[in-house]
Amino acid sequence: MPEENSLDLEDFKRLATSLIGWDNLTECWPASNEWDWEVGHRSDEGNTYPVMTIATADYGAAYDAEKMARYHAALRPSAVLALIAENEALRNECTRLAEDNRGLLEHPEDAL
Repeated sequence: MPEENSLDLEDFKRLATSLIGWDNLTECWPASNEWDWEVGHRSDEGNTYPVMTIATADYGAAYDAEKMARYHAALRPSAVLALIAENEALRNECTRLAEDNRGLLEHPEDAL
């Protein structure tokens, strides 16, 4: 039985794939008020296009807004998909190595 907080990579893959068009949300900046931060796109001309506002002050964590905004700016769909692909490749390699090890245990004469 999976842990309560376990990750379903297929769900993450579906979510990330559904947001591919939003890969340009790679910037964050302080909002117009004292504590909030915004995440969005900054054009070559320097214009900002906020998509989400990170407001943590109401939860007693005003200084976390910048960290959370930077996290969301870095966690774009292509980054999530790349991490999932790397995870899948590593799992496949582990499976292959485990099979190789089982084969060598059964037939040690096949070792170098």
